[in-house]
Amino acid sequence: SQKRISRSSLFRKHQLKQVTDSAAKSDPAKRKSRQFIFGWVLVSLSLVIAGYTLFLSPLFKIKEVIVTNSSSITSLDQHVVEQTFQSLVGKNILLYTPHSIRNFGFSAIPRLKDVQVDMIYPETVRVDVAEKAIVLALPGKDMFGLVNEDGVVVKTTPTLDSPLFKVSV
Repeated sequence: SQKRISRSSLFRKHQLKQVTDSAAKSDPAKRKSRQFIFGWVLVSLSLVIAGYTLFLSPLFKIKEVIVTNSSSITSLDQHVVEQTFQSLVGKNILLYTPHSIRNFGFSAIPRLKDVQVDMIYPETVRVDVAEKAIVLALPGKDMFGLVNEDGVVVKTTPTLDSPLFKVSV
């Protein structure tokens, strides 16, 4: 009988513990605390996934850079201009602004007068460059030296394709 009473008291203690645990779980302050922690973990996980997607995933990598030269007389080799801006391929488009790409173009090629950049999200950058204008053709033995607006001879050519001032020295 003593054994039976101890079992029943153990059973009652166990049931009492379950009831107090469930009452503690239904405590509004603790429930709010658990909800806050769960929400914080969920938001943090979402931010980590969004950060990875935006900055590290290949989704926003620059896959194509289109370079055009809108100058009427070009002294720059188009291949050199394209290769300069092709260094952007494979980099994240969200980490660059049109202003930063424009400054990069001016620092890489000092003979540029204007650089227009269009970001075509998520993977293309269109760059339109304009060289400093060629204003003068200095004749040599059988070549003409083309001089830009800074007074620098940028190219020599045997013939002139467009009307320029010819200076005899």
